[in-house]
Amino acid sequence: MNNSRFKLGIIELFFPIRHNESYTTNNHEKNGYYILSLNIGLFSFYNKVLIDLIINTYNLFYKESYINNGLCYHYFHPNFENIVKSEKYFDVKIIEILQMNNKEIIIDKTFYLRLLQKKFRKYYYKKLLEEE
Repeated sequence: MNNSRFKLGIIELFFPIRHNESYTTNNHEKNGYYILSLNIGLFSFYNKVLIDLIINTYNLFYKESYINNGLCYHYFHPNFENIVKSEKYFDVKIIEILQMNNKEIIIDKTFYLRLLQKKFRKYYYKKLLEEE
């Protein structure tokens, strides 16, 4: 049993056409938030073939269902089509799930980890240059 507050998963921005029955919802409470689309276990995470298959399936689904049909308009994110077309959009991410006011809020922690790695690399290379 994993008691960590961090999980692995594939997240998506809330998209009313996909995540809500009503196509005309302009003021939905989940606008601007991520939704956990698929929770990934650690065993599945190490199966590279499975992860690649899942990511390709998500990309193909969005391309065939929304992008090719011109249904990629999002009133909250004007550049939603470009966001979805990105190769990194459906990557497995480190996430934290918070419960606030009976809502589930997903926070992408992968971004912060990348920032920390970038800062550490700069610090490490600076130290290497000082030693020489």
